Amino acid sequence: MSIFQVVAGVILSLIFLCITLLIVVVKNLYPFLATTNPVKADILVVEGWLPDSAIEAAIAEFQQGEYQQIMVTGGPIPQGSYLLKYKTYAELAAATLLALGLDSAKVVTVPAPYVIKDRTFTAANALKQKLCDSISTVQAINLLTLSVHARRSQYVYQKALGPEVEVGVISINDPSYDSTRWWSSSSGFKWVMIEAISYLYIRLFNLDA
Repeated sequence: MSIFQVVAGVILSLIFLCITLLIVVVKNLYPFLATTNPVKADILVVEGWLPDSAIEAAIAEFQQGEYQQIMVTGGPIPQGSYLLKYKTYAELAAATLLALGLDSAKVVTVPAPYVIKDRTFTAANALKQKLCDSISTVQAINLLTLSVHARRSQYVYQKALGPEVEVGVISINDPSYDSTRWWSSSSGFKWVMIEAISYLYIRLFNLDA
């Protein structure tokens, strides 16, 4: 066997290995990021920037669970603030929950301040402060968020709230693309790749998000 044949064999093996790894990643990346792992909790936390379909899903989750409160987080809305009645995603989503019939006594708005980066961590810290101001002790929450943002959000909220509060997570499908073929649309490819890189980044460098 010539050197050329050996080199060609090695190159083909590497190409086959890369293709196999790519297939494995494509097949498992979405379910890894869009994790759903709820815990027994009295509080459902909803990220306020979610689309209306996810807000509707939050109401269904709240009604079928044993929750006492639904807490809505979110910072300032960057566009249309001069025209909108509500200045933060938390206020907008909370108002949507009320408009859809949820009891106002059950809805708690947790607005977060404006920041250039670390928006999720800032929202999580605002929630932590709200929970600290509460009379009752909270031992667990379930965080409801959108598709591939779930694993990163769970990690960031758990980091902000600390080991005293267990953070479960519920992922709601993004209606803008097919989750089973996320790579076939620009929206799906963009969001899955952004979340994959962002999650890897915060885990490698132990940063916020």
